[in-house]
Amino acid sequence: MNTTFTSVFAQDMKNFLELQKSLNFNPESYRPRLKQFDDFLSQRSFQLQSLSKKVIFEWIERKEGETNNGRRARLFALNKFLKYLCELGRCECIIPKGCFDKAIPFSPYLFSDYEISRFFSACDSFPVSIEDTESTIVMPVVFRMIYCCALRPGEAFRLKRDEVDLTEGILQIKQSKHHKDRIVWMSRDLLELCRSYDKLSNNNRIWFFSSSNGGPFPQSWLTNRFKKCISLAEIGNGISNPRIYDFRHSACSRVVLQWIEEGEDVNNLVCYLREHMGHSSFSHTLYYLHILPDNLLSSVGIDWESIDDLYPSLTEEVKR
Repeated sequence: MNTTFTSVFAQDMKNFLELQKSLNFNPESYRPRLKQFDDFLSQRSFQLQSLSKKVIFEWIERKEGETNNGRRARLFALNKFLKYLCELGRCECIIPKGCFDKAIPFSPYLFSDYEISRFFSACDSFPVSIEDTESTIVMPVVFRMIYCCALRPGEAFRLKRDEVDLTEGILQIKQSKHHKDRIVWMSRDLLELCRSYDKLSNNNRIWFFSSSNGGPFPQSWLTNRFKKCISLAEIGNGISNPRIYDFRHSACSRVVLQWIEEGEDVNNLVCYLREHMGHSSFSHTLYYLHILPDNLLSSVGIDWESIDDLYPSLTEEVKR
């Protein structure tokens, strides 16, 4: 995806992203949505130096096939930029609160052990062209890192080389969701895989997963190859399509299931899971307990009534 801004507000968008970076926000979380708006303005040959209500409300209109969550994310990102322009006196208004759709929680796709095995087999034998040799080196490592460490998809590609400790097997996840930092430990097998990848890569690179141009891989690169691997592995239930984020759901669920099988006290261990996942509240972590397969909901390893009494906000969090 070309992320070069071309509209009359191109420089403003660049300045806005630099401002977010200086405030310790992740500018890459805004860039794709700003690029959409940039293309929108360029296609209409918009040349005015101030954004009018008419243009903003045209952007607010729902796009064909757009989901509530997709539209909500699109509007939130632009609204942050509009507030920036208002401070500069170059925008007539921001998007009214009433225009934001209510978020609809995703129903995660929980991969079976067999599906996980098939996915990584497809990943390891991914057909690539001479122009795309990066895939054969990066894909087997980055997808395993996301799954084994239960990372958010973007966290892996934002890792700088000095944030991956290949001696102790530690990942330093910085400024992720809600601007939280955390430390994640890799398994021995993943650590050995990362060491092998590091030896094959440029020693002077900044990013741990560095593209041929020296920068980080875009999210679109990962999404495109994930979909192809899912297709090659013939994974899916015909109702919902697996997402990369579902690796995180599946990995977290497996940790809980392992605790149950080993007779551990899940109620006490959930606080450790929260720190590993980088959640801002327990309700986000407890959500993973409530998406377990139905036949495990009666497990004596989890005191469901006690959990719900301790964290009554869970239902409201899921609704939001």
